[in-house]
Amino acid sequence: MVKFFYEDATRPGRALQVWLILIGNAARREINTYGNIGELIGVPAIAVGQFLNPIYGFCEQNELPRLTTLVVGQNTGEPGDGYPGPRNTISADREQVYQYDWFGIFPPTLDQLGAAVSPE
Repeated sequence: MVKFFYEDATRPGRALQVWLILIGNAARREINTYGNIGELIGVPAIAVGQFLNPIYGFCEQNELPRLTTLVVGQNTGEPGDGYPGPRNTISADREQVYQYDWFGIFPPTLDQLGAAVSPE
């Protein structure tokens, strides 16, 4: 039976949805905007950050490149104020994301994403 993301609109469910978008972006060496991701998953751009938080936490816990560096503000071209990583390494972090084999690993589970939320 097919399960839809709107049926599990929890923070971990939406984070997994964003994960899938971002690994596609990484494979194409693209960045994405909060607004575009919001449109793709059906939430306002301002809400996207809460779904990036578990992704960032999962990457940190598992020593993966910071996948969330691919998400930027449309006007600034930089991650938003809530980005928890160091600002001076964004370009290098982004290059690591582009070079990583994201399709070679299983995506995180909802439980893993739920447990990976970092303090805000």
